[in-house]
Amino acid sequence: MSDQAENVRKLLAENALLQKKIAELEELAALHRRAEGEIRKRDAQYQQLVAHAPDGIFTIDGEGRFLFVNAAFCRMLGVGPDECLKLNILDTYPDTSMPDGLKRLADLQCGEALRFERPLRRQNGSIIIVSANAWKDPDGNLRAIVRDITERKRMEEALRRSEEKYRNILENIDDGYYEIDLAGNFTLVNDEISRHLLYTREELIGMNGRRYMDEETFQALTRHYLELYRTGKRIQKYAFEIIRKDGTRGFSEISVALIRDDRGNPIGFRGISRDVTERRQMEERIRQSEERYRTIIEQIEDGYFETDLRGHLTFVNEAECRNLGYSREEIIGMNHHQYADEKNAALLFNLFYGVYKTGIPVRAQAIELIKKDGARHFDEISVALIRNAKGEPTGFRGIARDITERKQLEEKLRVISITDELTGLYNRRGFIAFSEQHRKIAVRTRQAMLLFFADLDKLKEINDTFGHQEGDRALVEVAEILKSAFRESDVIGRIGGDEFAVLVTNATAAAGGLLSARVQEILDRRNQGQSRGYPLGLSKGVAPYDPDHPCSLDELMSRADERMYRQKTNKLSDR
Repeated sequence: MSDQAENVRKLLAENALLQKKIAELEELAALHRRAEGEIRKRDAQYQQLVAHAPDGIFTIDGEGRFLFVNAAFCRMLGVGPDECLKLNILDTYPDTSMPDGLKRLADLQCGEALRFERPLRRQNGSIIIVSANAWKDPDGNLRAIVRDITERKRMEEALRRSEEKYRNILENIDDGYYEIDLAGNFTLVNDEISRHLLYTREELIGMNGRRYMDEETFQALTRHYLELYRTGKRIQKYAFEIIRKDGTRGFSEISVALIRDDRGNPIGFRGISRDVTERRQMEERIRQSEERYRTIIEQIEDGYFETDLRGHLTFVNEAECRNLGYSREEIIGMNHHQYADEKNAALLFNLFYGVYKTGIPVRAQAIELIKKDGARHFDEISVALIRNAKGEPTGFRGIARDITERKQLEEKLRVISITDELTGLYNRRGFIAFSEQHRKIAVRTRQAMLLFFADLDKLKEINDTFGHQEGDRALVEVAEILKSAFRESDVIGRIGGDEFAVLVTNATAAAGGLLSARVQEILDRRNQGQSRGYPLGLSKGVAPYDPDHPCSLDELMSRADERMYRQKTNKLSDR
């Protein structure tokens, strides 16, 4: 019995142990089922995350074939998922050659990752720029996450160009540009600041204002910076004295604003600086000159005048009284209509009005004026605005110089430059200038003209036989003949030693023979009535200007000269 009881006891113990093992296995099975459910849940979440991720995600095999793509990557390529899975990674590159980046990806070891940027060709042929993070999985496939950074790249390029543009502006403007920190130390300067202070850029960076101005100036400027820091109100055109590296002094005029960080906190100042040393020196010279103003005005040889905005004279010096021939009492209150004709009064009005509208002085404008005795003379005037303390225009001041003699001399020189001194006719320069004017009119109005050439025969024989003085008299007589034969409106000139030319306006080819006959008739009468010891002879050539077939003046002169030479040759052969 004892053995049987023992066996029962052992069986019960084994059964209890078996029940325990079964319970443990059932618990493990439950845990496994829960784990599988969690894995499926997480896998579904992962798939959901990948499917809706804003970045493109894909997997390719060793041949570059797409094994997986998410919706974002399909949108990048511009194709659907099924079509995308038919593509090769090479199809997304701008060309079909094996890109270096793809070679590096192929050489990746499992677990290694590579970050890079590359162009990605969409199916419509357009190119976008993407950043990629790629790695190789245990199966040897390449996985990658890509992000479209085209817009960012565009903005970076726009920012780069903007920075380059403004950097070029800062380096090329005539004014200085600088930035300082809150302690007043330079953090950025352009070349103009260096030129003004005579320090190099390297020397200026980190330099404090105390180094280039005296203490009193520094303290005054610091108060302005503190006020700007406290209120944010810009400093506008504040001028102060600076001390250059070589010890010389100058003046700067600055306009300054705060520099703020992204949160709006002040971190420094930026400003535009202008070298106004010359202007300040000029202001000082003007101040000093004003002390001598009245004395100088009365002593200068040029006329000085002031008017109100309506043009009435309010002040003149003695020289201006002499210019116009009036006493000072008579001239005060006069308007320009009283000492200029209608044309020049209008010129004066426009001149003064232009100065008033623009504020820009007029320099050396020549105007014809009428003196008290009716004589006309020329003044060269310079005019500027007179302003009150508020900068408002109140009148005009000017300098008037009598240039009558100069104008007369200029006119004499002009006449001399286009006139043959011996005959009083136009010289070659004058003849061509006036003839060209008439030719242009003829082109525009379609008028016919004639060019008449005449050459004094045997001038050399006359000079050799009777002397050059007699030869000159012969040339003068030919000039008189031509002036008798042609109209005042025709252009007559001596264009060479013994050559003359006449441009006959508004004349057809049919008039050529009549004009030649008229010249010959007058020449014959002169020869019959003169006892000079030799006959005057002229070789003539006429070239018509046809408005239906216009030509240049040179061409017309060549034709007339050729016909004149032909007549001269025929005369020689008939002798």
